[in-house]
Amino acid sequence: MKHVYLLLLFLGTFTPCFCQDEIGKIVLSSGDKTFSMFNKRMHHFEVTEDRKGDSMKFYTTSIKGALISANSNLFKIIPTKIKTTRIGQDSVIKYFETRYPKYSSPVSIRSSDISLLTIQSKSAYRCQVAGAFFIIAGSLAVSLIAPLACIDYRNGQMNSNVYYKFVAVGLGCFAVGLPLVYSSYERKFNLKRSKGSKEKVWEIVK
Repeated sequence: MKHVYLLLLFLGTFTPCFCQDEIGKIVLSSGDKTFSMFNKRMHHFEVTEDRKGDSMKFYTTSIKGALISANSNLFKIIPTKIKTTRIGQDSVIKYFETRYPKYSSPVSIRSSDISLLTIQSKSAYRCQVAGAFFIIAGSLAVSLIAPLACIDYRNGQMNSNVYYKFVAVGLGCFAVGLPLVYSSYERKFNLKRSKGSKEKVWEIVK
């Protein structure tokens, strides 16, 4: 059991070290806060564009895919999915969704048209998967393995020491997994403020 605890301690301490990105970045700024977005190691990238037109009250387009390049003027994305929501002058709402093959041609979108960025780096995604693994392992240790392993099948009695050891391992897995999952979620950055909204607005500075 001592080796198991040492393994959990090692993973909890050093896993975040493997969740760092070090490649060229795009910088977002909001007041005195900045955020660096690593465009070459993006697992999930999505931009949302809001517009108004003469024939429509409003429409929004979300482009999900791989970010190729970006600066304060233009984003280039290889799309995997483009979803559009349109609200006509008659207030009828229509949804359109198009999926693209892996090696599609890139699409461009002006930075000034983007209202929302949703991002998750590959390293953050790996941390999220690792965290989910530890949570599932902890659940199995507490709810399934501990009750079965602690039973002495010869006399039908329960060994409480064995039970609590497996419960401790399960709780240790939870202690490692939960921070990994909740620290590696998708992040959203508003580039435009909605009417009446008090959400923080970010600006692309690099």
